[in-house]
Amino acid sequence: MILSRITLALREQNWLAVAIEFVIVILGVVIGFQISSWNQVQADRRGETELLHRLHNDLLVLAEGRDQLSPAYGGLLERVLIARRALLSETPSAGLEPEICAALAASHDFDQPPDSLPTIEELIATGRMDLIRDDGVREQALSTLQLRDFARSVRQNLFEAQVSLMSAHPEHFELSLETRPDGRESVRIECNLDSMRADPAFLADIVLNTRGLTDFVSFPLGFVDMHLDRLHAEVDEALGLETGHPHRGETEATE
Repeated sequence: MILSRITLALREQNWLAVAIEFVIVILGVVIGFQISSWNQVQADRRGETELLHRLHNDLLVLAEGRDQLSPAYGGLLERVLIARRALLSETPSAGLEPEICAALAASHDFDQPPDSLPTIEELIATGRMDLIRDDGVREQALSTLQLRDFARSVRQNLFEAQVSLMSAHPEHFELSLETRPDGRESVRIECNLDSMRADPAFLADIVLNTRGLTDFVSFPLGFVDMHLDRLHAEVDEALGLETGHPHRGETEATE
């Protein structure tokens, strides 16, 4: 219809009508582009919000798992340090409590902490990190993921250097079965403190295990926890949620 009016105006040499029709066409194209651009911006915002909710859920699940490990390994380290003091102190100790002895036996073993961030890993794998437009979230996510990968290698190196004390020095441990009040059986581990103190190789392995466990608690656990918390705070801010993880333990379903 517009084309026919322009054609008619040209035939009649009605230049004002031609100009008006051209202006109408141009305005229509511009407005169309603006509407399309606005729709794309709105779609991008909805997509980013969905991604942030998915990432937030990843962090909630991750925090729930890591919050179980941090105090457990912190307690293990505390008991191992008590044992080391008893073994290396110049003042003889009366003995080691069974729970302290059990900590020595477990001082070599620390699991890989949960650290998966599926949403970020998927975006990086597909080259679509640009979908997260919030600079704070994007930069902290990339930094945390890089640190996470380094922490994995550190944990593996620490783990490989640890010594299973019961396997390497079985003569210093005595195992027995005991029945708990609930009727279940458990293994009781007792240590021969005198023989341990007299064995330089055992004492050297204790020092090695204590250093490795200390490094594990401080870096693959503690330092990575701190950066995950920073990422969590950035996501909370971007979504307008209260920071400080008052909602830990909750789950969110994002379809």
